[in-house]
Amino acid sequence: MIPHFPIFRRVLGVVVAGVLLALPPVCRAQQPLPPEIVSAPSLSSDARSSIGTYVSEIVPKLTGEDDAAFFRARDAALEPLQQPSCSVAFRIEYGRQLMDTLKSLAAGSSEVRAINAMRIAGQLASDPAVDLLQRSLTDERVSVRYAAVLGLRMAFEAIESQPPAIVPDSASRVVVLLSKRFDAEQDAYVIDAIIRALDAAGRITSANYAATRDQAYTLLAKELGKRVANAKPGEFDEGQLASLLRAGVALRDAVTRIAVPLQRDTLIAAAGYAGDLLALSAREVQGSDLSPERRAALVNLVAAAQAIVPLAADRVAPGGGFTGLPAGMNDALAGATRTSDARFLEQVDAAVGPNGKLAGTPFSFPPTRFRTKP
Repeated sequence: MIPHFPIFRRVLGVVVAGVLLALPPVCRAQQPLPPEIVSAPSLSSDARSSIGTYVSEIVPKLTGEDDAAFFRARDAALEPLQQPSCSVAFRIEYGRQLMDTLKSLAAGSSEVRAINAMRIAGQLASDPAVDLLQRSLTDERVSVRYAAVLGLRMAFEAIESQPPAIVPDSASRVVVLLSKRFDAEQDAYVIDAIIRALDAAGRITSANYAATRDQAYTLLAKELGKRVANAKPGEFDEGQLASLLRAGVALRDAVTRIAVPLQRDTLIAAAGYAGDLLALSAREVQGSDLSPERRAALVNLVAAAQAIVPLAADRVAPGGGFTGLPAGMNDALAGATRTSDARFLEQVDAAVGPNGKLAGTPFSFPPTRFRTKP
C-alpha cells in the first residue's frame, strides 16, 4: 500500500521548516534591485553588472552556516521574482547567475535548503530552472521531491500568468516526466502534487502551448488511470481516493471548458479515466465491507465519472447518439444495502463491461479495457 499520512506529516514538517509558505522577510539582505532592471525587456551590460552585484551579496549567505542569514538571503533572492513586472530577460540572466548556487543547495545534505532551492527555481520559471527541478524529481528525500513538483507547478502557472521563459518543447518534456512519476513515485502526497502540477499545465491558455495543454490532461488520465486500473480493493486509503477525485474533477472541468477545447484523443483519455474510476469502485464493493467514509469517497468518484463521460462524448461526436451512462449509479452506491450494491454492479457492467456504453461509439474502448472484478 502507498504510504500516506505518516510520511506526509514528515514532509509537511520539513516543508514548513523550509518556509515554502510565503512569509514576509523580517529585514532585507540588501537594497532591492531597481524596478527598471527587473522589468527591462532587454538588459544592458550595466544592468547585468547590477544583477551580478546583487547576486554576489546573496550567494555567501545562501551557502553559509548562519540559518537566519540564509532565510534573509532566500527572501532577497525571491524579491525581484515576485514583482508582477519581472521580465523574461531578467529571469533568464538572474537565473544564470544564481544557478550554480541553486544546484549546490539542491544536492546538499540540508533538506530545508534543498527545498528552498526548489522554491527559487520555481519562481525563476526558466528552462535551466526547470531542468534543475526535473532532476530533483528522483531525489531520495520525499520532501525534496515534493518541493520539486511544487516548483514545476509554479513554473506552469508562471507560463499562464506572465510572459513565459520556458519554451513549449520544454514544458511538454516536463509533462511527460511528471506523468511517468505516477508509476515510480511511492509517496501519496507527491502523487497528489503531480496531479495538481499537471492540471496547472493543462490550464495554460496560450495557443503556443496547446500541445502541452492536451498532453497534460491526456497523460494525467492515462498514466494515473493505469495505477487505478491495477489497484486492489483497499489499496487506496480515503486520502488517496481524494487525490483520484481531484484528478477526476480536473478532467471534468477541462472537458467542460468550451473556450479552450481539448483534442479528440484527450477527450477519449478522460472518458477512459472515468471508466477506470467506475471499475475501481466496483472492485471495492466486491472486495470487503466498506466503511461509511470509504463508501462516501467512492460515491464522489462515481459522480465525477458520471459527469466526465457524457461531456466527453458530446465533445468527441456532437449529436452522435451517445445515450448516456446508466442513471443514478452514485445513488445506488450510496444506498449501502446488498440490493443497491447489486444494482450498482449491474450499472457499472452496463457502463464499462464488454458490451457497455464505453465499448460503443464514440469511444470504442476494447471489451476487456476495464477490470470490474477484484
